[in-house]
Amino acid sequence: MRASAAEQLVQVARTHPGECAILATGPCTNLALALLMEPELPCLVRHVVVMGGAVAEPGNVTTAAEANVYHDPEAAEMVLSADWPVTMVTLDATMSTWLEPPDLDRIESATTPPGAFVRASLHHYLRFHRENYGRNSCPLHDPSAAVVLAHPSVATCVNAPVKVELRGEHTRGTTVIDRRDNADPKPSGTPDARVVVALDRDRVVREVLDTVVGPRI
Repeated sequence: MRASAAEQLVQVARTHPGECAILATGPCTNLALALLMEPELPCLVRHVVVMGGAVAEPGNVTTAAEANVYHDPEAAEMVLSADWPVTMVTLDATMSTWLEPPDLDRIESATTPPGAFVRASLHHYLRFHRENYGRNSCPLHDPSAAVVLAHPSVATCVNAPVKVELRGEHTRGTTVIDRRDNADPKPSGTPDARVVVALDRDRVVREVLDTVVGPRI
């Protein structure tokens, strides 16, 4: 029987202790399940980057909740409070990474297989943003998190404890970032999350396009 995603995460971490970084670009369900399967997982993983949450930016599912956190807030709470270094790439940062017409032109003219895949994948995404935001463009939410993992210097961060609201009628799935000077630390004593609140937009877009389309000649 094929191993589940959570089982594979545990297997890889056990095989390569201290070497692996995890990039979570959807709900944190599988990562939370892996934590339940292997309580020592935080000791085996070097770093976790989560695309999700928001500080001051409105939510994109409810008034306050970002989609990846909203769809499994219990899992997000477990991952963000675990005893490992975690970076949360928020909507505050990724909503600055909209593709502009020249960027879309590069994708349209791409001849690489990844470029062709991205071009085909963007049609639905661009239509969604035209209908909901009135822009023939789209932000690079998940790719931005990947760039942060590969190139941390693109990110402006604050270090703060993060909790996920699990019970509020109108606020379930909201990430609550405690930026007070006297904020309560994690019970485990683990360093606070690195919360990405801004990105070097031009560098993020360049890294993404150079990867999927190919660098400019």
